[in-house]
Amino acid sequence: GNSVPEFPSKLDWLNSPPLKFSK
Repeated sequence: GNSVPEFPSKLDWLNSPPLKFSK
């Protein structure tokens, strides 16, 4: 399943996504 790590904001996750989500 897709588990999104806990980030202060979704924007931060988009700016620095984990390797698992790297496209």
